[in-house]
Amino acid sequence: MANALPDAASGLGSRWANMAPDGADLGVEDLPSFHVVRLAGHFRRLTQQALEGEEVGYAEWRLLGLLGARSPITTPEVGRASLMDKAQISRAVEMLTRRSLIRQTEDPANARRRILEITPAGQDVHARMLRKTWQVQARLLQRLSPDDRAAFGQVLERIGQLLEQDDTSTTSDAAGPARPGED
Repeated sequence: MANALPDAASGLGSRWANMAPDGADLGVEDLPSFHVVRLAGHFRRLTQQALEGEEVGYAEWRLLGLLGARSPITTPEVGRASLMDKAQISRAVEMLTRRSLIRQTEDPANARRRILEITPAGQDVHARMLRKTWQVQARLLQRLSPDDRAAFGQVLERIGQLLEQDDTSTTSDAAGPARPGED
């Protein structure tokens, strides 16, 4: 069975540079989301391979990684920062709490909301897993030139800003929670 994906990425930059204003001349495999999701899948597999034998899975690592950087944090803030949905957050919180890697308390400002905080044991696991994750991803980034790494980072930042602007401008408070994890 032939793999069309490498061909789909070949010449992508020139197709995007010369696309019609409405994108009508592009195919599904030309969509930015197609490539981002594909790359995210590759990064997830790389990360899972690096973390084999660790005491937490990928979803729990996403939460623990976030808490390692932003503890304490409320569950709605986790949803906004990670784009994990409530069910994913709930399962990860339950598992990490059971293993004493995080603790959760009631938010005094809102009894329905939980505040999550990484424990000292969680900090140890976080540090070890972060080192392994960085090692794997740094090996990939090192295969790009410094200029390509800088350009890649700038493009990711800019796309993130544009998506956040679009998300903010298209959501309405009247429509209810706009982001995953929000109560």
